[in-house]
Amino acid sequence: MRRIVSKKYLQKVGIKRDMIEKWDKEIKAVGGVKILFFEVQDVLELFSFAALSLGGLLVLTVVGAVNGANILALLSVFIGSAIMFYQYWRSPIESYRESFYKEEELPAALEIFISGLEVGMNTENIMGYIVRTRKGVVRDLLYEAQARIDTGSSLKDALTSAADKSLNDHFKRFVKAVTGEYESVKDMRENLEELLEEVEEKNYNQKIERAAVLDNSLFFPIFLGYFVPILIMFALPFVISLKSFFNLF
Repeated sequence: MRRIVSKKYLQKVGIKRDMIEKWDKEIKAVGGVKILFFEVQDVLELFSFAALSLGGLLVLTVVGAVNGANILALLSVFIGSAIMFYQYWRSPIESYRESFYKEEELPAALEIFISGLEVGMNTENIMGYIVRTRKGVVRDLLYEAQARIDTGSSLKDALTSAADKSLNDHFKRFVKAVTGEYESVKDMRENLEELLEEVEEKNYNQKIERAAVLDNSLFFPIFLGYFVPILIMFALPFVISLKSFFNLF
């Protein structure tokens, strides 16, 4: 998509440089985001699309107002479009962040590292094992790190680059744990075990939260399907009695 805005322009309209860089990194980390039929690969393309969309909406608003359209309806279109734009943009990024917490992702990688250290494997060998035997975002990031190592990067630099791309705080801590300086392998293993417990606790809390949301979302259909018929059943004789009473007059 053609860029019609620049970073300098975004800064002029009040968007801070660190936010521009953060959003740009997020979009690139997930390989771009799709908004309707348009592929957006960086933050400049994102705001170019937003500018074009805003211009189109303003034209439609003016035309609608001239032809007597409802102002509230036009406002609703604006709000709905803004919400849709935000959802299209942020959803892939948030999904990418959360994908690290799947059982076969970061928790599995931590368990493999802990087990590997226990039997005397070094960090690079454990990485290689994960790359060969696993699938998913963690495996892909470790594969990229391994490729950097093969071309001359240090283990720490390669994994730090992967951590930066992950957008995930727990994966960044995982990288710090396996690239840190320890007095013994036992210290590294204990650090990873502590991180694994924290990740598992987060997963457990998320499951509880999702269950609570599901329970709340089920209340209304249960109310309609169960309690409403019961209310009608008990209220019907009363309604019939009232009808008979008024028929007397």
